[in-house]
Amino acid sequence: MAKPVESSKDYRKFGISVGIAFLIITAFFWWKDFPNALKVTATLGSLLLLGGLVAPGLLAWPCRGWMKFAAGAAWFNTRVILVLMFYLVLMPVGWLLRLFGKRPLAVGFDKDRDSYWIEREHKEYDPVRSEKHF
Repeated sequence: MAKPVESSKDYRKFGISVGIAFLIITAFFWWKDFPNALKVTATLGSLLLLGGLVAPGLLAWPCRGWMKFAAGAAWFNTRVILVLMFYLVLMPVGWLLRLFGKRPLAVGFDKDRDSYWIEREHKEYDPVRSEKHF
């Protein structure tokens, strides 16, 4: 897979958006009275916002680092979300179906059946149905 080509416009968007995000976090820290965190986030937010507006080329390395961090966080979060969905949604549904004896899929071999073919209702061909697959 080819690496995306980064431009000055990308660095400008990065500086402005992440700078504003840090300044919003700064407002929260000011509201909750966390002076040390306030100084750090205000400094980072101001530098990123100023860099994005004045000299976006200086934000090349911070932008690349941020994107690597974001890719790692996305990789991790995807797995966490999938595990949580499986254990908190799918497993309980499976347990409930087994508890009540429901089988949504016809699995297994049935010697009494002649065929596993499922008859469908025949409909006349209508070209409009070909345009709307689903």
